[in-house]
Amino acid sequence: MLTLQIVSVKWHTPESRPAEHAARRNSLPRVLPLPDAWLDASGFAVHTQAYTEHPRHSGRFEPEESRFQTFDSLPEHFQSLHFCQESQALQIRLDDNGFYGEPPRRKRSLFTLSPGQTAQLRLNGRHARFYSDYHYYTQHTLNFAYRPKGDRRLFAGKPFDHSVSLEAVLF
Repeated sequence: MLTLQIVSVKWHTPESRPAEHAARRNSLPRVLPLPDAWLDASGFAVHTQAYTEHPRHSGRFEPEESRFQTFDSLPEHFQSLHFCQESQALQIRLDDNGFYGEPPRRKRSLFTLSPGQTAQLRLNGRHARFYSDYHYYTQHTLNFAYRPKGDRRLFAGKPFDHSVSLEAVLF
């Protein structure tokens, strides 16, 4: 079983660049308790929570509806991630296809998890709308747990065994 929690933040530019707005963005949680349904999950479980800046660029972030999905088995690919079972371990790679925005990131191995281990990946990106000069930015935190043991506070309960930041300077 693999549990993946994705916490995403979306904001606009250039009005959102001031330090006070960045401080609010950075104060949003990067780990959350898992939903009750997680306790009964097997296979591949994905919990997503997104925060979006208020449309009037006030620096206020509003949570979107939390989503939880389960799959019977672990897919080979999921949102630019590639999973490969190796004996009792799970290798996770990033095969960037622009899903997380610019700048492009090269294909790379992120980490290999043993049963019971957790990992965190941090990414950010700049996105452009087609036929427009409008840009927006995203920050994604992906928390992984391979064959986890624990309660709903799995990611908040202890430090991660592995941590990778691929956050880029976007401004």
